[in-house]
Amino acid sequence: MPKVTVDENPKAPANQRHIKIYDKLLDNVEYLLDGFSKDVASSDFDFTDIPKSTISTLDFLVASIVKIQKGHRIALGLDDEEDVKSVEPEISIIQGIDISKV
Repeated sequence: MPKVTVDENPKAPANQRHIKIYDKLLDNVEYLLDGFSKDVASSDFDFTDIPKSTISTLDFLVASIVKIQKGHRIALGLDDEEDVKSVEPEISIIQGIDISKV
C-alpha cells in the first residue's frame, strides 16, 4: 500500500478501494438479477402462485443492492452530513382503509 502524505486524506485510498469493490459487487448482483428475471419470466406459474423461494431470492437480491448502495454512498462521502443509521419508512394512509382493522 502506498504511503500517504501529510496533506492527503488517509481515508481516500481505502474509499477508492471500497468504491471499486462496490462497483464489482453491483455488476455481479445486476448479472444475477438479470438471469433471475429471465428465469422468472419464462416460468409457468401464475403471478399469484409465485413460490416462496422465488420471493425470498428476490428479497435477498434487493437487500444486497440496498447494502451496496449504502456502502457506496458512505465511500463516496455522500452521507457524511446525514445520520447513516436506518430510518423507519413513513406510512402512507390510503383513503378508504379502516385503520382499526390494520
